[in-house]
Amino acid sequence: MSPLQITYFNMKGRQSCMVLLLEDQKIPYDLVSLAFGSPQWQEFKKQGLEDGTLPFGQVPQLKDGDIYLVQCAAIMRHLARKCGLDGNDAMEVLKCDMYTEAVADMRIEATKNLYADFAKGFEELKAVVFPKHAAYFEAILKRNGTDYLVRNTVTYADFLLFELLDQFLEFAVEIVEPFPLLKAYYERMQSRPNIAAFKASGRELPSWFAWKFGKVSV
Repeated sequence: MSPLQITYFNMKGRQSCMVLLLEDQKIPYDLVSLAFGSPQWQEFKKQGLEDGTLPFGQVPQLKDGDIYLVQCAAIMRHLARKCGLDGNDAMEVLKCDMYTEAVADMRIEATKNLYADFAKGFEELKAVVFPKHAAYFEAILKRNGTDYLVRNTVTYADFLLFELLDQFLEFAVEIVEPFPLLKAYYERMQSRPNIAAFKASGRELPSWFAWKFGKVSV
């Protein structure tokens, strides 16, 4: 068994950025997928709340040896420190933190509407939410002049942004066209050898969007 174990639901979601980072860095891990609302999930949540391994009753959860971590950004920072992807100096660390929060803002604004009314929220995502936040990242890439958000090599912040773009563009790839630098960035991340191999392997879970569009059942 790998010393790293990620537990989440049986679809792409908040664990996907962790999976992409570990796949990219060729770090072994085990993925435990639970069906939302299932007896297994209810028991896992109950036990985690009791013993403190799931202190907020939410996944994803990372088990690293004897350490149990929750909260997506905290897990990503932990993995980044292990892999040397958290910045080479104080300024790079700060930029990673800043971009992590910016990606979280985009996710919150999009999902708030999607959860309330999926069809209406998806149209608003394409017409309003994505263009607004994509413009911010387009400007950052232009200003920085780097292949990735912080520098010319990846940091953990890149996996957070790429994962969200990957989900949004699955059924609306055209929305990135007005943002050439962001589109090139997305394609650069997508074509990283280990990420491309993972996506071609058939091991990637279906997305929440695929489920909502009736393409898969989970």
